[in-house]
Amino acid sequence: MASPLEVAKLFKTINKDCTVIVGGIHPTIMCEQVLEHWPVDIIVLGEGEDTTKELMICLEKKQVIGDVHGIAYKYQGKIIRTPSKKRPHRNKLSTPLNSQSKWA
Repeated sequence: MASPLEVAKLFKTINKDCTVIVGGIHPTIMCEQVLEHWPVDIIVLGEGEDTTKELMICLEKKQVIGDVHGIAYKYQGKIIRTPSKKRPHRNKLSTPLNSQSKWA
């Protein structure tokens, strides 16, 4: 099975302009290092269900991603970390994709 790093490299090899988004414990804890050394554009930090959905809608509408809380990304050579999202109650977690977007 390919690692997330190998998949990110493959995507960027196929299309250098694609947006690579990762999440999980390692990118969350080591976001600066991942953004510096991996071919990754955006990291979804922490509990990512709601953040991922919001981010996908934002990207689809070509809105400013800096308004999405709970992500880290590089902008003009600087690593930007947006404010954290309030951690949802376990019973309130939504699915990342729904019918509001073509990503459903």
